[in-house]
Amino acid sequence: MPILLNSVFGWVVAGTHFTESEANLTAATHHATVNIDALFRSFMEVDDVKPTPEKINMADPAEAHFVRTPTRRTDGTYVVKYPFKEKAPAISSTLSQAVTRLQYMERRFKRDSFLKSQYINFMREYLSLGHMARIMPQEVDCHPSECFYLAHHAVLKPDSSTTKCRVVFDGSCKDSGGYSLNERLHIGPHIQRDLFGVCIRFRQHRYVFSADIEKMFRGIMVSDSDTKFQRIVWREDAGSPVEHYRLLTVTYGLAASPFLAVRVLKQLAEDHKVTYPFAARVILNDTYVDDIATGCNNVDELLQLKTELIELLKRANFKLQKWCSNCKPLLETLPRELCEYSPIDIASEPNILCVKLLGIQWSPDTDEFQIATKLPESCSEPTKRSVLSTTAKIFDPLGLVSPSVVLFKILLQETWCQGVDWDTKLPPTLSDHWKKILSELHYLSNVRIPRQIAPAGVSIEIHGFADASSSAYAAAVY
Repeated sequence: MPILLNSVFGWVVAGTHFTESEANLTAATHHATVNIDALFRSFMEVDDVKPTPEKINMADPAEAHFVRTPTRRTDGTYVVKYPFKEKAPAISSTLSQAVTRLQYMERRFKRDSFLKSQYINFMREYLSLGHMARIMPQEVDCHPSECFYLAHHAVLKPDSSTTKCRVVFDGSCKDSGGYSLNERLHIGPHIQRDLFGVCIRFRQHRYVFSADIEKMFRGIMVSDSDTKFQRIVWREDAGSPVEHYRLLTVTYGLAASPFLAVRVLKQLAEDHKVTYPFAARVILNDTYVDDIATGCNNVDELLQLKTELIELLKRANFKLQKWCSNCKPLLETLPRELCEYSPIDIASEPNILCVKLLGIQWSPDTDEFQIATKLPESCSEPTKRSVLSTTAKIFDPLGLVSPSVVLFKILLQETWCQGVDWDTKLPPTLSDHWKKILSELHYLSNVRIPRQIAPAGVSIEIHGFADASSSAYAAAVY
């Protein structure tokens, strides 16, 4: 059996893996002293997989600012203000940098007509949905020292089923005084749910569904007084005059935006938890930023939860899309355009269709997790940088194939111990070992792990194991 599958086979074959500490690879030493008892106790604390209680710290300036400032429009949409630092430096000129970056994008457009069309479509949609507004020429020069112009660029996602091109606004671009808008903003506390916990709880239910909140950031309006800090320049044709716009919603690329978006969602759950108790619980416990992954143990409850969740989010004008479920009756109640796959698609192509759920490949028909492995481009002379790049592409938040991934990490550890530079080719022994591991990487794509840990009502026995070597240590509860 190949070394990669041999290392992972006993780990996931039963589909009952709970957690595992990935290797603690230290560059400065060959050996590590590990308190196995303390490590084991820390893992046993999650055996009931309950969400960690959130602690809102009112001493945090971003949280204190949010509590004082949010409002709602008559249609239920939340309106927020950005949490600026009290001693933030005055704004210097930003318009010239924004125009320069626009001209750079226009040079890219000349070389890439597809990018240009996607970019234009994105900006047209932004305007048509009321997420930005044109500034009249007579208003452009009003209080220029109080305005901030954001540069913008494209992030392409060819594999996305919805938005292939997303325009991102650069809150880290500095003004002429050397300070960015992000440096003037509080980031806010980390209040989003732990990814591992959301993934684990998703494995507890018999029937499950996933969905994401469409344009979540842009579903939250920014107070009129703060839109002057998110101005942009734009034109569809390089020969036309530059036009000025202000963004009206919470904006990608700003330091405070992730906190504000998650905090608004939490506020929505708190504001309506009496009317929608089950949906509010899901928002608070089973949502990671804009992705929802939850379930129930019978179909009727699942359908009720779906309806309640839609109604709760509708209260703030949020809409759910990319629905996916192992329960076909649920998918049949939804419009085809809101589903990742329809029941007909799943029935006609079983074992093929997969969705990316919180970064994990999930087949709703077989109800199994799969491991996505992307083989790197052929590299006859591997370097420490290429090893790290390949290792980072195996996204495995549940640690299901960590016994295999740790082989990559141990090899990377050796490059540090031998003093190999980032772009220097690996020594022959390490290079040969790396090529051997890499030649077997594709075997991981054959691994299938049952999504559900165990049927409801079945007696479960939990076992723990921990071990260490001079290169790595790990613990598992299964």
